[in-house]
Amino acid sequence: MPYEQQVNSLHSLLPFNFLFREALAKMSKFQESILDADTAIELNPNSAEVYFLRGQIKMILKRFEEAMWDFKKVQQLYPGISLSEC
Repeated sequence: MPYEQQVNSLHSLLPFNFLFREALAKMSKFQESILDADTAIELNPNSAEVYFLRGQIKMILKRFEEAMWDFKKVQQLYPGISLSEC
């Protein structure tokens, strides 16, 4: 099975798995990772891990204002964490 098909097959099996989104980001599939994170947030808007990952990806893409929003959401969900830890 070609690599891209394997990735798509895995994606259909684990569409909202945090580790899978992180792996996509590491493969430079940043936009796809953001879309997956968006979907995961729609399903579970209290997932600080997903907001954090999405913020990190947006920082890489130099979408700083959007990243800051995600990091502030992490802070909202975990009030004890400071933005400098994000």
